[in-house]
Amino acid sequence: MRQAVGRLVVRALRYRIEGGPPPADPVCVLVGAPHTSWLDFPLMLGIAWANGLSPHFLAKQEVFRPPFGG
Repeated sequence: MRQAVGRLVVRALRYRIEGGPPPADPVCVLVGAPHTSWLDFPLMLGIAWANGLSPHFLAKQEVFRPPFGG
């Protein structure tokens, strides 16, 4: 289901995925840069999910303060 949602997000944002995740190693680092708009995070999630990856991410502390987080 996540792969379908990921593909939908990527298509809705009018991007195209070329290539795939690194072969033979389940651990990799994806860098979403440059951080130029609010679409960076949804696009990164869409690309990861479309490729069958389960991403973990770091964010600055301000993201987790109210009203966005507790």
